Amino acid sequence: MSQPLIVLIAGPSGVGKTTVVTKLRARGHDFHKAITATTRPPRTGEKHEVDYFFLSESEFNDQLAQGKFLENAEVFGHRYGVPGEQVWDNFKNGRDVILICDVQGAESIRAKIPGVISIFLKPTSFSQIEKKVRARETDPKAVIRRLSIAKHEISRANEFTHVVVNRIGKIEETLDQLERHLEHHRGDKANT
Repeated sequence: MSQPLIVLIAGPSGVGKTTVVTKLRARGHDFHKAITATTRPPRTGEKHEVDYFFLSESEFNDQLAQGKFLENAEVFGHRYGVPGEQVWDNFKNGRDVILICDVQGAESIRAKIPGVISIFLKPTSFSQIEKKVRARETDPKAVIRRLSIAKHEISRANEFTHVVVNRIGKIEETLDQLERHLEHHRGDKANT
């Protein structure tokens, strides 16, 4: 049995991180997708302990004080954090772990987990992100803020182990690239 991998996938809002991870699982990859805790309210269809751990400010503060998060940040007025226990439990049990986070969270996780495989999911063009953000947001100020952050995040892509372009209508190519990167690292782990 090969040593499990801890992989973080980051990229700007709207680039398709969750879609890519869901489709990777549909291809038969067995991994634990780390669930993030957040203080934001659930969106339509989101479920507690499936999509996110939806916490009150008080619950979030309690877990933060107990050192339960691998990383935490405030994003667009809501707090987010990745509870570490689920990551370490799955890793110790021989299961790959995939974390989805923003660039800020990725930086914190890379500092705490040396050797983590970091993959930046990049859009084909900035207009791809702009279209998705405008479809999600109704507040013009929020659109401007999200697009500004997305530009900054894209400018930091070179900080990651790999950059994969998620081209519109080419999800299978994106998944093929991800699989090649993961197999490369799995081979490296087997040889150490």
